[in-house]
Amino acid sequence: MTTKSDEKIRMPVNKVLGVLPDRKTADAAVMELIGAGIPGDSIRLLREGEANEDIAGRLGDKTGFFGHIFKLIEEIHSDSNVYLEQYRKAGREGKEVLAVDASSPEQVEVIRDVLQKLYAENVRYFGVFSIQDLSSVQPNVQPKKPGQG
Repeated sequence: MTTKSDEKIRMPVNKVLGVLPDRKTADAAVMELIGAGIPGDSIRLLREGEANEDIAGRLGDKTGFFGHIFKLIEEIHSDSNVYLEQYRKAGREGKEVLAVDASSPEQVEVIRDVLQKLYAENVRYFGVFSIQDLSSVQPNVQPKKPGQG
């Protein structure tokens, strides 16, 4: 698990972010992710106020001039900064924020499944060109036809 507390999350790309209610649940999520094959160095757990400090986004400190311009353009075309503010707010409220690198669609699914099982909130995949809400995505379940048991 990465613990680079001085490293800001400025422009999340190929990351899944999610909010967990407390330390115990967050620690369980980290262990389950590692057990499911996600490399430990791909997982970053932001404890409570760390989320507010370390998720910079466009409005965060030390994003730099070009980072600020890039995020401004991106914000016009997406709600990324609004989403990042939700994670900062969760940290201010004492919740835990998990940021996990996802290098393939399969890893995104594994991360989503683990976080859904633990009732994580605001689970989103930040891709290169889009943001996908994973909180409400359910596994492919074929509906039963009337009369099937």
